Amino acid sequence: MSRALTPDVQAALRAATISEDGLTLTLAGQLDRPTYQATAKAIEALGGKWNRKAKAHLFQSDARGILNGVLDGAPLPKKNPLAFFATPAHLVEQLMDLLPNVDGVRALEPSAGDGAIAQTLRDAGALVDVLELDDGRHARLIAAGYQPVGRDFLAYIPAAPYPVIVMNPPFTAEGDAQAYIAHIEHAWTACLAPGGVLVAIAPSGFTFREDKRAAGFREFVQQHGEYTANAENAFTASGTGVNTVTLVVRKPLEEAAMPATQQTSTRAQKPQTKKIKAPDVPPEDLPFPVTEAQLEAAVAAAPGELPGTPVLITPADLDPGTLGLHAVPLHQTDRSSCNVRHHYDPVAIEELAASLKAEGQIENATGRWNAEGRVEIVAGESRRRAQLLRQEQGEPDLTLLVNIRELTDAEALSISATENMRRRNMTALEECEAMHRLNEAGRSVEDIAGMFGYKSLQPVADRILVSKNLHTTPRDLLDKGELSLAQAFVIARAPGKDLQLSMTQDATSGWNRASADTLLKRLTNGQVLVKNAKFDVEKSGLEVKKDLFDAFEPFFLDKAAALNAQIEWVQAKAEKLRKKGKHEFVHVITDGGFDRYGRVYGGWAGDGKGGLVFVISQHDGSVRQEDQVLLRARVSTSADGTTVKKEREISDSAYQQAHELRAAALRESVLGNTHLTLALTVWGLILGANPGEGRVKVYELNGLPTKEYRAAAMPELHARAQVLDKVLEPLATRSSGYHAVLSGNKPAEAPLLQLLIDTPDDVLLEYLNTLVSVTAYDWSIYSNKSVARAEYALLASLTDASQRLAKSFKLTDEWLKKYPRPDLVALAEEAGLGRALVEDCATLKEMRARILEHAERLYQEGFVPKLVQFPAPPVSAAAKEFSALCERATALIDTLEPQQINDLLDGSGFDHTDFDTPEEGQESLKQELQNFGLAGLKAWDALWTLAPTEPAAAD
Repeated sequence: MSRALTPDVQAALRAATISEDGLTLTLAGQLDRPTYQATAKAIEALGGKWNRKAKAHLFQSDARGILNGVLDGAPLPKKNPLAFFATPAHLVEQLMDLLPNVDGVRALEPSAGDGAIAQTLRDAGALVDVLELDDGRHARLIAAGYQPVGRDFLAYIPAAPYPVIVMNPPFTAEGDAQAYIAHIEHAWTACLAPGGVLVAIAPSGFTFREDKRAAGFREFVQQHGEYTANAENAFTASGTGVNTVTLVVRKPLEEAAMPATQQTSTRAQKPQTKKIKAPDVPPEDLPFPVTEAQLEAAVAAAPGELPGTPVLITPADLDPGTLGLHAVPLHQTDRSSCNVRHHYDPVAIEELAASLKAEGQIENATGRWNAEGRVEIVAGESRRRAQLLRQEQGEPDLTLLVNIRELTDAEALSISATENMRRRNMTALEECEAMHRLNEAGRSVEDIAGMFGYKSLQPVADRILVSKNLHTTPRDLLDKGELSLAQAFVIARAPGKDLQLSMTQDATSGWNRASADTLLKRLTNGQVLVKNAKFDVEKSGLEVKKDLFDAFEPFFLDKAAALNAQIEWVQAKAEKLRKKGKHEFVHVITDGGFDRYGRVYGGWAGDGKGGLVFVISQHDGSVRQEDQVLLRARVSTSADGTTVKKEREISDSAYQQAHELRAAALRESVLGNTHLTLALTVWGLILGANPGEGRVKVYELNGLPTKEYRAAAMPELHARAQVLDKVLEPLATRSSGYHAVLSGNKPAEAPLLQLLIDTPDDVLLEYLNTLVSVTAYDWSIYSNKSVARAEYALLASLTDASQRLAKSFKLTDEWLKKYPRPDLVALAEEAGLGRALVEDCATLKEMRARILEHAERLYQEGFVPKLVQFPAPPVSAAAKEFSALCERATALIDTLEPQQINDLLDGSGFDHTDFDTPEEGQESLKQELQNFGLAGLKAWDALWTLAPTEPAAAD
């Protein structure tokens, strides 16, 4: 896939959310399939993997940094850029079979990957050191308990060589199809002890190729060991079909060098060694592998040092010009002028200082001698600062382990930039400045793009442009992270300080900050674009502003001259068309304001008639044509449409006042005419409404049910709607309509009104009832979880809606599947079945089954869950007052003596002799309270005179 993100993928990633730890990325919304597939591939390239349970992409390490990088223009990481292919378990066992007893022996696994080989060595008792370049795998090795001794194996030189090395090196690398040879060469030359053994997996190509490098490597392996072919497709599960071999080589006590090849690694300097005679001990007299104690005893019998072992010169012996790996006194070190990094986190330096104190320096720095006779640190400035901090804290005589090399400025810049890019330690501005400095040091844009893994030149050119052109203010904001790199790319293209500062303000201030795309439009805003030019651009001689990579549309530097050329071309074109006579007139408008010429033009003629108007925009020089244009009546113009002669017309206010007079007369004439009221109401509900139409208006009917659902769920309404459909069918027009009852075409308006005027009131009332019933409840609402509106609860209390609801609702398995476990428990309790019925169920299916055993009985009893029920209707202030007065009256009646009850009955229009006992009459009085109404209850003097105080109005 392309290393650059498409706009759709960028938009999808910008809209996604990522967790605070940077390990979980969740896409937003629903993407179309092509966009989703492209976005998923991009996320996988960043290291994310889809997790169905989490419904998100998961990362093994914090992805925020790399995600921000690609969104700011960095290319996507290459798929498996380090050519890592995990070693299959059966090959790990095969490697171990080629080793002697490694218990207690120091062993190295370079490019350790996920640690499959290292773990097997550790299980066998070896003292294992590992290296790993990839950030994620390096972190996982640390999590597994390893302390990696470095990152880049080809830059690693151990303090003491290893008796055992087991490796599965990268098969290839960018620019090196036989990278495994470079890795095995470095392991043999710089890391393997004399008498040691190296076991490795390698592609089988070297066993038959005849190029000098492969042939030389084959000769080396045959001289010092042997190789065995592995099974075909042994690495298929690891992601490659390359055939491989397992090789084992043993290093003699006298140093053995690999044969020279056409291509050797230049990524690490070999250690400076002194050529000495090997110990005069026959190899067969030494055990294999040689332990350190046995090797030291053998060396003691011979002068000199082991070949291939770095000689660490003491600080006092370090002379200017000395090359190789050395412990350099801190006072002899300097920060390199070629160091591309400027910002160092003090907390990180403190943590590194503590690590150096506890574990020593694991990874070497790289440096060179400067003119002052000091070693300037090209790569490893953080380690130098950490050692300086330790020295400030009181630790004396500290040194820095440095691989001192002869480096040009360009080489030093390359090492510094590569080191910091790999560690992702640079700010965006440091990255831009690094590429700029490399370019100034003689590296081409192509070289820099290859160095940093870019497939195209634009990312490098953009960064160099930022370093060269960006003004101080946006430059500081970019360095602080307050301005994105994508925004900086655009601002750096803006000519002049003022425009750059204005664009920076737009990009960093306010809630609606300008994106890179928005800023890009500002570069050409108000310019005459070359793509809009009708004239011959080349012949005009006008200078054009163009971006090397077409980041913005080319435009003319002299806007006025470009506009004049455009106008001249259009006027010449108009004159030619006038001579042809195909148009009634041809006008040219040069101020872009066709819409402002309403006093001249009065619409479009159609049928190929009318005139032609050219409209030239003063903003961007674009030209548009308005064809078949009509001139207004009583208007004459000059050829270009700018000189207008027009006779006086009736003023608009007269027309408006005529409308108002008619409206006032008609509205008052309808007053009192109930028949027309009914007819107009039904007319408006049938037709719906458009602004300005004189009828009852229904602007929206919310969420109409389909005819099929209406017939099944609301059969009475459906039947009434069909009756109305039949009445209106003869009046149907070709205009489609949107209506709650009617579907299909609208009836003709005037005939419909006449039909309704001729319809009796009782039938009109039936039609009105049918139409109004459709809007009695919203079919769909914005928030499904909101309760029914109060006005609908009131309607339900005044009708049999609740009873109909009980008849239509019955508990089913499909309904119960909508409930989670806690709500099923609550539902059982609400239905009177009790919580105990379902609380002990192991599954939701069992819970539903137990509830459904009672479904038929609940249906017969009219059970409806609260979720489905209409809420209680709203209570008015008068109802509250009446309720309170009833309670007061009931309490008062309960206190009356039998004779008082008889008197009250007789005084209220009853006959106390109709009741067998005073208590029976007392109950009858209390039941009669509801029939009084608020006003009647207040005026029941026969009762209130018996009360000790006057009745008070309810609160």
